[in-house]
Amino acid sequence: MSYTILSERKLQTFHADGRGGAAAAAAAVVVVVVVVVVVVVVVVVVVVVVVVVVVVVVVVLVVVIGVVISH
Repeated sequence: MSYTILSERKLQTFHADGRGGAAAAAAAVVVVVVVVVVVVVVVVVVVVVVVVVVVVVVVVLVVVIGVVISH
């Protein structure tokens, strides 16, 4: 939400300056870059969480199998 509000304010001020085209394009590029970065960060976090969960499950299975075999 905050990114959208900020970008809208930037666009409004740029249009008020009369330099709308280039400045608005620059603001749009900044917004796109920010969105891409946020998406990449979210994907990385999800991948890390999945890897951690898989590792924990494997470790638990190994321990359980080890206990069952030893008994």
